[in-house]
Amino acid sequence: MSRILTLLLFLGFCSPLFAQNLSGKWVGYFRNINGIEEKIYPYEINISNGDGQQINAVTITRLSNQSTATALAKGNYTPNAHLLSLQETKFEQIHLEANLQACLMNNFLTYKKGKNTEILQGTYTSKNVTNGTDCGMGSVYLERDIISAMIFVPKKIDRTKNKLIAKNKLTINKLDTV
Repeated sequence: MSRILTLLLFLGFCSPLFAQNLSGKWVGYFRNINGIEEKIYPYEINISNGDGQQINAVTITRLSNQSTATALAKGNYTPNAHLLSLQETKFEQIHLEANLQACLMNNFLTYKKGKNTEILQGTYTSKNVTNGTDCGMGSVYLERDIISAMIFVPKKIDRTKNKLIAKNKLTINKLDTV
């Protein structure tokens, strides 16, 4: 009896050590399946683990060069089943073109670990923020590269773009002072 109790206590203390930590930046896309037309959008989830299985996150959607939406999200992660349910609760920042609508997503994702990558993959549903109508559904695919998550790798700098940006800023500054 004491051996079983000791084993249960040991497993109880060790189980948090084996829990998956999903904290970090997950980058990928979501595919909207809305009738005949299928569109793919860049999508990012920045996860911070909360208490226990609670997950807090910030999501970023890039619908075009001009349109982006940043939303706050909450959810639950079930380590035994490797399932993440994440619901966007409200928009933090939103910049949409006139022909687009603001929709919050509910993600239902499965965690998978490969040799050098970690993957969150699954489906989503979405609802319009203004009137609650259905915005469609689709699939989500996100990756977190294990190696680059541990080692900082600087991005290449495009010198020509930096010069153009610097010239545009200089022009704007000159116009402001006139």
